[in-house]
Amino acid sequence: MKKQLIITVLIFFAFLAVSCSKQEQETIGKFNDESIQCRELQSIDLEKNGVTVTENMNDDVNEVIYFDNSKLVYFVDQESSNPDTSNCEVYLYDKRTGDSNLITEVLDVNASKGDICVLGNKVYYAFWCMTDVAAYNTLMELDLEKKTAQLIPIENATMLFVDIAVTDNNVFILKRNEVDSRRTDYIVERLDGQEFTEISSVTYISGESEQDVDEGEYYLDFVGEQDYLYLFRGGVGRTNYGFIRMTEDGEIKENCEIDLQDDLKLEMEEFISMDGEEEEDSDLPWEILKNGDYYIINTLNNRNFIFRKEGNKFVKLHTPKQLGSKDLTYRSKIVTEFGQGRYIYFKEIKDNSLYVFDTQTETFGRFNVKAGGEIGSIMRNKDNQFLFSVTRKDGMDDYILYDGKILNLN
Repeated sequence: MKKQLIITVLIFFAFLAVSCSKQEQETIGKFNDESIQCRELQSIDLEKNGVTVTENMNDDVNEVIYFDNSKLVYFVDQESSNPDTSNCEVYLYDKRTGDSNLITEVLDVNASKGDICVLGNKVYYAFWCMTDVAAYNTLMELDLEKKTAQLIPIENATMLFVDIAVTDNNVFILKRNEVDSRRTDYIVERLDGQEFTEISSVTYISGESEQDVDEGEYYLDFVGEQDYLYLFRGGVGRTNYGFIRMTEDGEIKENCEIDLQDDLKLEMEEFISMDGEEEEDSDLPWEILKNGDYYIINTLNNRNFIFRKEGNKFVKLHTPKQLGSKDLTYRSKIVTEFGQGRYIYFKEIKDNSLYVFDTQTETFGRFNVKAGGEIGSIMRNKDNQFLFSVTRKDGMDDYILYDGKILNLN
């Protein structure tokens, strides 16, 4: 499923060929491309101090999507009759007993954006599935206590990648419905029992030719925090990005623009764009994270920008070069977090290292990670434990649990 996700990402963003606007905005430092130094912190030795949890799990573990003090949820891919899909078995592993239980099987999985949300004792994950006659989206709701799961159909979502977000009270999805070759609707729905209730929608209409003006706006991604949703929106002709604060019933409380025009430019020698031309190109936003007053934008080229919101303005913070440089792409990604805390972590893709941002002091630190292979995904739970996936030389993945209480800047 990971391979299929990478292949289909480009299809999704071929449609989103729009970008951003210019407005009053402050920047910390003298120049937009200036980066800061960060503190080198104590190394993390996974071989010495980590605990491998894979030993008692299925040998063919494809991906772990959730973990806490006592449980893990993981996928095992099985072959299907369609060469473009796989049948995804979902297992719940109990760390206390060492037992793995098959909870459900999702047939004909083609891709997923990989959003993982938790509300109470339930884990949510969306799949894009394909059969010989149809393609469709479905939402998995897995109950960690009852050890059961159900698949909830997502209607009128004709495009890849359904996003998921949770507030303190509800689960929401952001879906995209391609009405025709020019019109796409972006729809936010709240999960009420086993049905979805629409709370917001916007429409984007592309011109019939290059000379025609596009119309409307679109939702790129969203997150929940306390009783509100925060939607990252885009507009027409690289002139309008912003954040919307919305109630759980769809009422807009705030709509603030953010200037990304300079940040999205790439300044790389011999940069090869998506159409194969050597030219200066622009990056595109991919997903967002919010932590109090801090907004993080992750791009298609795996660069990360951090902004602090002050009133209706967004103040860009300088970051280590590996997080957001114009000439370093595919260098960092946000660590998946279950539960919000003081620190935000980023994994450097081309090196086994971990960056941490302290939201109280606005300082950065870097941890070198010692591992017996290449580190892939990293997740952190609400108890500040980390789960590292490490690919060994034989190509197999280990999942290593690490107590992260020392992983801060104090």
